[in-house]
Formats: sequence, structure tokens, C-alpha cells
Amino acid sequence: ATRRPLRAATWAAAAPAGASPLPAEKAAALAAAFRKLFRLPKDADLSGATMDNTKAWDSLGHLKLAMEVERRVGVRLPGDAIGDIRSYAQLEVAVAERL
Repeated sequence: ATRRPLRAATWAAAAPAGASPLPAEKAAALAAAFRKLFRLPKDADLSGATMDNTKAWDSLGHLKLAMEVERRVGVRLPGDAIGDIRSYAQLEVAVAERL
């Protein structure tokens, strides 16, 4: 299978600050799943969230995140895509590419 590179940098360069590449309903579901999984406040800004600065976003948290995305957003992320995700912005792009 051919790996599809994440285009987070391309998206970030073209998008207005704070914009999501996802439709509003999917963006809200993804944000809610992320906040709940990592026990973040409902108003936490996710735009700068990364594996390095998000408590509990380790390898196990990464797998749980992929399962939550599939369950709550309805998008299955293949293993190669999951392995490339290191930030919330990249997660949004990976989900948007598979809608």
C-alpha cells in the first residue's frame, strides 16, 4: 500500500488561524473525543497539542485515540497514518483526508 503523506503543513499555511479542515460536526466530535481521552478541560485549546506536551499521549494513548476517532468520528485511520500523527493538527488532517 502506498503511504499518503499528511498535509498538515500545507493546510496550516493556507488556513486561517484556528480553522479546522473538518466539517463543523466532525471537528466538534474529534475535539470532544480528544479532550475526553486525555482528560482536558472542555475549553482547552487543541491547536498546539502534541504528543510531547499532552499528558498521557503516549503509545497506548495513541492507540486509544485511533479507536476513539473510529468510534466517535466514524473514520478508520490505517496503521501507517496513525504512526505519522504527532499533533492534533496532523490528526485533523488525517481524519479530513479520509472523509
